Amino acid sequence: MLSSGFDGLSQELLKSISSVITLPLQKIINASIRSGCFPSEWKEAQISPILKKGSATDKSNYRPVSLLSVASKVCEMVVHDQLSAYFEKNKLLPHNQHGFRKNRSTTTALTSVCSHIFSEQQKGHHVALASYDLTAAFDCLDAEILDEKLELYGLSLISRSWIRSFLSNRKQFVKVGNGRSLTIDIDFGSPQGSILSPLLYLIFVADLELWLSEGVSSLYADDIALATSDKTPEDSVRRLETASAEILDFLASNLLVANPAKTAFFVIRNVNNKVKYTLKMDGERIEESDTITLLGAVLSKDMSWSKHVKGLLSSLRSSTGLISRLANYIPNRCLTPLIHGLMLSKVRYALPLFADIRLNDADASSSLMKDIQIEINKGLRIVVGVRLSDRMSIAELLSQVRVPSVNQLAAEVTLTEIWKLLKQDTPISTHFTWLDDYSTKITRNTGKNLLSAPTPGGSNAGKFVRNAATLWNTATQEIRNTQERNEMKRLIRQFSRELPI
Repeated sequence: MLSSGFDGLSQELLKSISSVITLPLQKIINASIRSGCFPSEWKEAQISPILKKGSATDKSNYRPVSLLSVASKVCEMVVHDQLSAYFEKNKLLPHNQHGFRKNRSTTTALTSVCSHIFSEQQKGHHVALASYDLTAAFDCLDAEILDEKLELYGLSLISRSWIRSFLSNRKQFVKVGNGRSLTIDIDFGSPQGSILSPLLYLIFVADLELWLSEGVSSLYADDIALATSDKTPEDSVRRLETASAEILDFLASNLLVANPAKTAFFVIRNVNNKVKYTLKMDGERIEESDTITLLGAVLSKDMSWSKHVKGLLSSLRSSTGLISRLANYIPNRCLTPLIHGLMLSKVRYALPLFADIRLNDADASSSLMKDIQIEINKGLRIVVGVRLSDRMSIAELLSQVRVPSVNQLAAEVTLTEIWKLLKQDTPISTHFTWLDDYSTKITRNTGKNLLSAPTPGGSNAGKFVRNAATLWNTATQEIRNTQERNEMKRLIRQFSRELPI
C-alpha cells in the first residue's frame, strides 16, 4: 500500500476511484485557484521522522517528512506546473540553480563546479571552494518575505494569496508506531514532502547571486557551493571570506540559518603546497579540509578523486556481500537486476567527473578504473555462478549478464551528459566551443557539429570537459545530429559497447 496522509487515503485508492473522483476534485482545485484559498482540510500533516544518519536516539538526526493528503498533492501538482512554467519561461530562476528543475540534476551541478575550477586553473588562478550547511531550510521559509518577492516577480494578487494560504495556518502531528503526538499549529516554513515546497524554496533564494560581489555559486536546492579564484591562494581565500559574509547576510535577511561550524572549504593547489589555510567566517576560524562532500561526490583539494573512489569501492564490496548472501536463496538469473540497482547505479554517479576513458585497446587503463572493474567482476561471477579459478574472461562475464564494462559505462554516461548539455541551456555548456565558431576557415570538418579540441593534460578537474569533447568528436555523426532523446540513448549505447572493455 502506498503512503497516505492523516486521512488514510492512498494514491492507490485515489487511482482506483478516479472515474468517480476526477470531476469533483477538478472543481475543488479550480475553485481553490480562482479564490486564492488553499482548503484548510488539506493543511494538516502527519510527520514521519526519517533517520538521515548517526544515532537513532538523537532527534536532530531525523528528517521530518510530512505525509499529506493525496488529494492536496494533486492540487499542488497543478499549481507547481503553472508556477514553474512561468518562472522558467521568463528566466526568473538563476542559471546556476540545479535543484528540482527540468534538464538539471546533481550531475549538472557537479560538472558545472568542476568545469569552472578547470577554467580558472587554465587562467593560472588558484581556486578556493566552499560548501555551506543550512539548518532546516524548508522549515525556515517565511511567507511574508516570499510574498514580497513574488510581487516583484510579477505574480497576480490572487496567485500570491493562494501561496500565502498554502503556507499559513498549517497543522501537524508526529506519529511513530502506534504513538501519536498532539496536533500543533505551524506558522512558519513549508512542509517537507510537499510537491510545491522545493519550487517555493528555489524562488525564495533565487536572488542570492545578486548579493554576491565575489565568486561563482552553484546551487542544488538548499545546498550551496561557492568558488572564488585569484592569482594566489591567499587572495582566493580572502575573496571567499568576502563572499561567505555576503552569503550569511543574505541568509540572515531571509531568516534562514547557516551553520559556520559545518561549513567546509579547501584551496585547490599543487600537491607540493603544504600550507594549511584558514577561512574567517562570522567570527569563527574554519580550518581547511582535505575533502568536501558535495551532493554525494567526495572532492579532494588535489582533485585526485582517490577518496571518492575509495568510498565507492567500499560501497561496492558491501553490495557484493549482499548479492552473495542472496545467491543462497535466489536463482542466479534473478540476481541480474541487483547488478544494475546495487552496483552499476553507484558507479554511474559522478563517473563522468573522474573516469579515464579508453577509446582504443592500446590506451592505458588507470588504476582507479581497474579497481572499480574488479569489484564489478566479483558481482558478475556470483550472478553467472562461477569462481575466479574458473578463469572466465571479463568479456564473457559481461556478455552473459548483458552489462557494459566500467569503461563503456563511463563513455555512455559522459556522452549522454554532453549531448544533453549541448542541446539545453545549462551553465556548463559555456565551457565548450563549437569548432565552426572557433575558426572561420572552411575545412573537411566544417558543418559536422564538432567541438574545438580540448587542451591535453592539466588538472583532474577538467576530466569531464576533455573526455566529453573527445567523445563527442569521436562519436558518429548520427549521435551529434539527432534531436530525439530515445534515439540518442540507443545510438550512444551502441557506440559505447564498441569501445574497449
